[in-house]
Amino acid sequence: MSDINIDALSAAELKEQLDALEADYNPKANAETLRKKLKEALGKDDADNADNAPLEGELQSKFVEIMFQKDKDDKQPVYVGVNGKSFRFKRGERAKCPRYLLPTIENIKKDVLDEDTMETITIQPYAYQVREVR
Repeated sequence: MSDINIDALSAAELKEQLDALEADYNPKANAETLRKKLKEALGKDDADNADNAPLEGELQSKFVEIMFQKDKDDKQPVYVGVNGKSFRFKRGERAKCPRYLLPTIENIKKDVLDEDTMETITIQPYAYQVREVR
């Protein structure tokens, strides 16, 4: 969605993008309200300016595709929350994910007991793959 002009989208296109983000919205809302919801879901505001523009060479995409590996011991979906927004990812399925979730996912840690040394070690509890959305 990095190359899409949100202000040029129709109400139907805005609803499609909001559905892809799994954002809540009123289906009877007008295009302007849907546009505000989409910008909110993307973390954009109307004051976006050159100071917030990505530097040359930086990735332009606001989204990545992520897949959490299935685990025979843990079949529950993975929940990630950032700034009051919650996301649920089914294991074993690729899902479009806002890029700003990646640092949070990378920082999820779990303490486990190493039975050989009887010391606590910190591990990342979820195996996952990330790839760029084109």
